[in-house]
Amino acid sequence: MIRSAAPNSVIGYLVNTLKNDKLVATVAAKDNNFKYSEFNFKADPVDSVTDVDEAGEYFVSDNQITFRYAVDMSDSARNVANYTLDGKALPAGSTVDFVGDKKTVRITLPSGTLKSTTQYKLGIKTDVTTAAGSHIVGSLQTKAPAEVVITLQDNVAPELKSALFLISDETVKPGTETDYIEVTFNEKLATIADDATSLNDFKVVVNGSTVGVAAVTDGTPGDDKLVIKLKQKVNVNQAATISIIPEEQQTGTLEQKEIVIKDVAGNKANTSKTINVSGSKYDSTVALQPEIDAAYKELEKITSEAIESGLAESDNVIEIAQSLVDKGYTVTIESSENSAIKTDGTVTRGDAPTKGDVVFVVTKKDVVSVWKVLSITVPATEPSPEP
Repeated sequence: MIRSAAPNSVIGYLVNTLKNDKLVATVAAKDNNFKYSEFNFKADPVDSVTDVDEAGEYFVSDNQITFRYAVDMSDSARNVANYTLDGKALPAGSTVDFVGDKKTVRITLPSGTLKSTTQYKLGIKTDVTTAAGSHIVGSLQTKAPAEVVITLQDNVAPELKSALFLISDETVKPGTETDYIEVTFNEKLATIADDATSLNDFKVVVNGSTVGVAAVTDGTPGDDKLVIKLKQKVNVNQAATISIIPEEQQTGTLEQKEIVIKDVAGNKANTSKTINVSGSKYDSTVALQPEIDAAYKELEKITSEAIESGLAESDNVIEIAQSLVDKGYTVTIESSENSAIKTDGTVTRGDAPTKGDVVFVVTKKDVVSVWKVLSITVPATEPSPEP
């Protein structure tokens, strides 16, 4: 027979307690941060893409951003939707890929999406996870996304916007001709050199026939305009179009085939657009062009050889140069890097020959001025004859 425990006994107390009270088990809570990995970009970018070898390092070049995580990442790290620029989705056509391993990531933005060089905030969404499953955050405390401010370059190609014939008459007449066209782009351009490469970039068609380009001048470097000089004069009342020739259709050497018409960020001009020359405007430079051409012919008479030959009889370079040009033209020296030649033309000979550049200017009646640089050698002082 089983005897029940006395109500007031110790055994009775324990039995009643276990029957009537709930059993409570306490388990220590795990740190919730095991689900997150903190990631921070370095304060400044590294100097080259090959230097991206530590966590947080990044490099920005053209339309690419390369950076490195601390650990191997899951495929979420190459999901375009998991990155933002200034809080917005990456431009359509962007790609994200691993580079070399699963720690280094490269974001590539498509050409034509960044209209200006400026700063952007690159963000990594917390949906990005490591290979172990931890979510990437910029702070374990706030769980905010990892972010960094970067500078991205304009990657939009400059386009032809408008064009006008430049004429020497105030009004257009039926017979008005010119060999100059002013071309305007939709943004500012880098400085353009007048050489075979820039001439190769433009195609000009007048009244259905292609007209050769003789020169491309950049009147005000850094603005949005260029002036094309044609190889022949054309009637401005005829229809004319201008386009940029694709590199594969250009002629000449590989260097000459490269498009050198670029914006200040270095983007080559768009080749898909053709514009009409929409009218004419008076230009004082074009009006003076005959005078300018004449002045250049006089300037060509001043050569290093002629100046150095004249130094045998004269100690004034300006007097020598003045004797080489026609009447009506005035020769001056703008600057001299030859220590023996002053800007007033006077020459001081030394114990050894002195060589340096001199900038000569030819002016006609204060109307036009043209200049060029010549390297001049001033011979040494002749030794005095021995008694």
